[in-house]
Amino acid sequence: MKQSKWMFFLLFLLAEVFLFGQVDLIGILSVESVQGYEVNLILQISNNGTEVFEYSFPSNEICFYCLDGVPVHSGLLPVVTPYSLAPGETDSFSFSNTRPLNSGLHSFQAYLAVMDNEGNGLPLGEPVVVEIEASQSVTIGNGSATSRIPIDFYWRSTLYECIYYANELNFTAGYVNSLTIYPAFTHQSMPYQDIKVFLGHTALDDLSNGWIPATELVQVFDGQLDFMIAQETLQIPLQEGFYYNGRDNLVLMALRPLPLDYGITTDPCYADPADLFRSRKACTDSYTYDPYNPPTATAAQHIAYLPKFSLSLIPYEGSGIDDESCVPALGQISHYPNPIREGCTFVLDKACSVDGSLVIYNLKGQVVNRLPLAGKNTLVWNTKDDRGMSCPSGVYLYKYDSTVKVKPGKLLIVK
Repeated sequence: MKQSKWMFFLLFLLAEVFLFGQVDLIGILSVESVQGYEVNLILQISNNGTEVFEYSFPSNEICFYCLDGVPVHSGLLPVVTPYSLAPGETDSFSFSNTRPLNSGLHSFQAYLAVMDNEGNGLPLGEPVVVEIEASQSVTIGNGSATSRIPIDFYWRSTLYECIYYANELNFTAGYVNSLTIYPAFTHQSMPYQDIKVFLGHTALDDLSNGWIPATELVQVFDGQLDFMIAQETLQIPLQEGFYYNGRDNLVLMALRPLPLDYGITTDPCYADPADLFRSRKACTDSYTYDPYNPPTATAAQHIAYLPKFSLSLIPYEGSGIDDESCVPALGQISHYPNPIREGCTFVLDKACSVDGSLVIYNLKGQVVNRLPLAGKNTLVWNTKDDRGMSCPSGVYLYKYDSTVKVKPGKLLIVK
């Protein structure tokens, strides 16, 4: 859309505030860092006009961005209502994409959240193109056997969990963007099946002491999958980003919720014999299992097989930035557990300065709490806001406020 058309629209929309004065907003979108498919961008907005830009954004969202033409509104930005920008003033906002992306080129365009009648925002600045590094596939097992795992369609609801060792994954750290299992269906296809998949890290070598609940994992897929006759592979695209650290063992959990119909099959997936205690499976025709509160562990749940399994990931070292002025994050913050219930511990590596503070945001971009480090490289957050009130369940963002560049992150509170 031409700038003159948007200028007329903006002036018409805000006529009561501006009295038809001139507002000339200029935006510059730039890439701060790229690591795997996590892209951090900075939008700089300047008012080059002669009138104050002032507007009450209904959702507290000043800006949003489009990724390959699809609007992304999940990261709402802090805003004082009404927001204003005087002539000659400049403001900046950060965007962080953590959605799994395939290898190749991806376009980001920033928008001002002043919408026209068709729901289109005002584009600010030129789009930027980021190249995501090539993925590599890691496969565990050769499918020498078959077993009704990770989903058993003979039962209406199943919960399965297993552990893959770090050495089986070649100690490869990276950003996972898809998973693959290997169906061996020969009798009946099972299309449109509701499936939930979770991934996580663990220091455990087996599940002899019970299930690892989903509260300690990340839900990476919640949708429908087609299990078809003669289908050699079934790729599961991740909906939520997951970073595998290459050091710990990997936990895979798969849930089939109780379906509305009663279609069943005894068809299995390709698998490999494994230590009896590395996996568990629970089955029922009566209800849907709760992955966050798994059933009581019993010896009968152990399955002496692991599914043949592949994951596609972008190695940690990959970067899509060629501009030397774009300096990637120097420091790293880890946190555990994630999701969290009552408390979370943040650990900063040696590259991080300990004179800064950790800022927690909600998805509206509002500051929930600011936690000073006070000379320490570990920090415990009790999931309470700056008023001492317990934070509700949901996704939260955190950012390290210091002169050292540190990659922002997010966590999930489940209560």
